Amino acid sequence: QDKQALSIPTNQTNANAAGVDIGTGWWNEEQVRQQPFEELIRHGPQILTDILERARNRTEDSIRTAENDEAVTTHAHAPLLFQNQTPIPDPHALYGTSLFSAYLDGCSIVLNHADAISATIAILCQDLQQSFPHAYANVYITPPNLQAVSPHADDRDVLVIQIVGKKRWTVYGGVPIHYPYSHEQVGKHGLEVPEWVLEGPRLVDCVLEAGDVLYMPRGFVHEARAVSDEMSFHVTVALATQDWTLGGLISAELVQQNSANHGSSARSSHNLAKSLRKAVPRCFGRDDIHRIPTVEKEALTNEINDILKTLKEQLTIQRISSSLQCKYESHNNRAFQIRSQVIHSMNDQQQTQTHQQTQTQTQHKNHQVVGRDAAQTVGMDTIVRAATAPEKERVTLFESQRSDQSITPLPKRGLQVREDIADAIIRILTKLKSESKPQTTCRVGDLKSLLSNVEQHELRSSLDLVCDLTLLSFARQCVELGALAIDG
Repeated sequence: QDKQALSIPTNQTNANAAGVDIGTGWWNEEQVRQQPFEELIRHGPQILTDILERARNRTEDSIRTAENDEAVTTHAHAPLLFQNQTPIPDPHALYGTSLFSAYLDGCSIVLNHADAISATIAILCQDLQQSFPHAYANVYITPPNLQAVSPHADDRDVLVIQIVGKKRWTVYGGVPIHYPYSHEQVGKHGLEVPEWVLEGPRLVDCVLEAGDVLYMPRGFVHEARAVSDEMSFHVTVALATQDWTLGGLISAELVQQNSANHGSSARSSHNLAKSLRKAVPRCFGRDDIHRIPTVEKEALTNEINDILKTLKEQLTIQRISSSLQCKYESHNNRAFQIRSQVIHSMNDQQQTQTHQQTQTQTQHKNHQVVGRDAAQTVGMDTIVRAATAPEKERVTLFESQRSDQSITPLPKRGLQVREDIADAIIRILTKLKSESKPQTTCRVGDLKSLLSNVEQHELRSSLDLVCDLTLLSFARQCVELGALAIDG
């Protein structure tokens, strides 16, 4: 294979790498259009939480319009969740629509076509289409010291952009199938990666940090794991080179009739299509080639020669170019419409932010300190406390009403926590719910400081895995469930 995978450090800095926050105050469409890559890195934490919330809202919209449960799991862009490098077959049954709940339980989250969720990623893909025929993006969010999927190869070229945190990438030098098509991706769909690849030399073994880019050619086997003390959020920009191959284009031309042609050309195309669709005589493949009657062999040979002659006459670079142009225009126009809606939505959200902030400041007056709506406003600077009995009752009543109105079975509600951080999370929750006077309150970003020095030493290995997104997910889930409340 004439391309190599390589890591390109861009020396970009993430201004908010130390924290994860919410809101759209950072959003500026003009600035993003001028520097989409730089803005993606600079505002990575905010984009991360925005994506998680928007993906949840989109899933809920899908559920509300669905006629049956199956539509929930077959939604084209439904989030994919992985634990122990294995996909979870029914995430809704475990976590409902909350990706924060799934993350807290140690799930890696994959969001395909993230350019249909995030305005910044949408603009980045539009910008890249000045250099490539078409581009789209998938997002991968992985808790510390975990790996989403097993070693595998893809059927497309990709650009891996590290946005938040760090991830160790391994790219193997052996290429089991050069330029694979979708059904030839090793490590997927039951097609195993050959042992000689995994035991062979490694082409790349490096840690990507925020702003680094890794180019991965189609067919290279690779795997990635978040480092021990940081989560990872990266965007994979896909360049669908499997759709741009000469073999694929010829195959498409072979089986379609060109209705635009007239006269002898149209008849020729029609005959070619018929010849290609017919089954070959049953003797071929069953009998020894030398025992097949000469008349059968000559007939098939003549048919092959006629096909090749017709192809040589009709399959020109002009036809290939026109076919590609139609494909690109179709994909790009459809993507542009979707991305435009996402960008407009982000602008609308930005315009109403001042009003939303005013509402946030008066939440305690409107009793919006617990429940789903309150949880959406929780950020790293939010102050939380234990919820009171009346506040818990409001959440219970709301959940009961929601269950009665839902057309799909709702999952059991409860705080699900990754096993190797459970002790630390339980200790933090216990501290918040203690009956000490005055009542314990704490900023979400400082929750680990509630533990004494002795406790922090005792739980050091567990606390190392509690990243900012873990704290945010914990706080949001507790507020949504009514265990914690936003302190006014």
